[in-house]
Amino acid sequence: MGNSQMNDEEREIDLKLMFAYVFKQWRKILVITLVCGLLGAGYKLVKIFPTYNSLKTSYDSSMSAYEASVKTVADQKKKTQDIIDQLTEYSQKSIKANIDPYSEVQTTASISIVTAKGQDDFEALLSGTNHANQITQAYASYINREISYIKITDKLGIDEQLLKELISVSANYDTDTITVTVIGSSEDTTKEIMDYILTQTSGNESKIHSEYGDYTAVESAPSTNIVTDNNLVTPISAQMLSPNLTMNDTLSKINTLKTSLTTIGASTVAKPATVNATIEKAAMKFLVFGLTAGVCGSIVLLAIIFILSGKVYSENDAKLIPGAKVLAVIPAHVDEKHNLKIDKYLRNKLDSAYGVSEDIAFEKVATNMGTYKGIVQKLVLVNAKTNQDIDRIKNKLQPIVGNISMNTSADINANAAELKKLKESDGVVLLIERDKTKIEDMASIFETVNNWQKPIIGCIVF
Repeated sequence: MGNSQMNDEEREIDLKLMFAYVFKQWRKILVITLVCGLLGAGYKLVKIFPTYNSLKTSYDSSMSAYEASVKTVADQKKKTQDIIDQLTEYSQKSIKANIDPYSEVQTTASISIVTAKGQDDFEALLSGTNHANQITQAYASYINREISYIKITDKLGIDEQLLKELISVSANYDTDTITVTVIGSSEDTTKEIMDYILTQTSGNESKIHSEYGDYTAVESAPSTNIVTDNNLVTPISAQMLSPNLTMNDTLSKINTLKTSLTTIGASTVAKPATVNATIEKAAMKFLVFGLTAGVCGSIVLLAIIFILSGKVYSENDAKLIPGAKVLAVIPAHVDEKHNLKIDKYLRNKLDSAYGVSEDIAFEKVATNMGTYKGIVQKLVLVNAKTNQDIDRIKNKLQPIVGNISMNTSADINANAAELKKLKESDGVVLLIERDKTKIEDMASIFETVNNWQKPIIGCIVF
């Protein structure tokens, strides 16, 4: 009968309380976690060490590929950087690239070749071209390829290649005229370069005379003008880095190469981890796996133990005894010196009497029992399988409960003598200890007390 009544009360699991009890055992969780982590790492080390030689071979191969990749990338980066440096230097030194195309200085001169008409006809008949055409071609070739510009470049402080950019030569074979144009940003510079070209050309006339015969070279006076050079203007559709087409093209190439340089730098094959690093990484991975499994497994295991243990975990469990009330909750005795803040925090969550002195708690027991003065003359303290010293409890209560006399029973179902104590009493006070007393112990005591038709005055929860 008693068991059925107690089982009719469904015991609810307080999740907060459950996890508080679970984490109260954080030292066990820590030990299990460390053991599982070390076992995981140890297992991986045992498995991986037999493959050490193959890992070493793979590392050596990967390292060779990495070193080759580093060298290739370094060479590509140097080559690209060299080109960037050359283009940057060109953009700074080039006269042509720095000309304002809307205010360009042009110095132009022409050389006309005059020969005897009869000789021209005869030469044209033999070679398909006339005498004047040959001389015109010789002049154009000389100016384009044979003039040494060392003296003028040294004087002006301009590289020969940069100087040649400023000079253009066109030959008109219908009029046998060579037109020379020098461009720049300074009138004096263009005139000086033009004078040098004409001087060198005049000095070469004797050689051309010896090769092609008589002719007369008529030089026009150089003319200098400031013009807009449409051929040097950046097209509207192009990216406008500079209005000067030559400069714009140079800057665009520099930007493209800088982007390429970044891409090249990121193309290096990843440096392989050493064999030891590979082993350590693998062991660390299994260590983390083991630690995680240890934490989760220990928490789940302790939660299952909590649920299946059937123990009393709070004063609310005393409500499973119909009609019984909690006379008081006695705080647990602990050595605070050897406890950390987490222990104190968890104990506060678990123990509703945390921070209350034992004397005050026992005064509360006496106060709650005061309603039975004059009604109950004799009580028996029944120990529901706790670790408490029941005689000490009696000695604490007896002086403060007035005329109610008290007896004790360490196990009410132990023998006839213990049952006699129950028979001679007017009621029972049940001692329950959290995380110690089981629900079935309470049920057994309840059944015995109920059979003797004795009231359970209340419970003292430790």
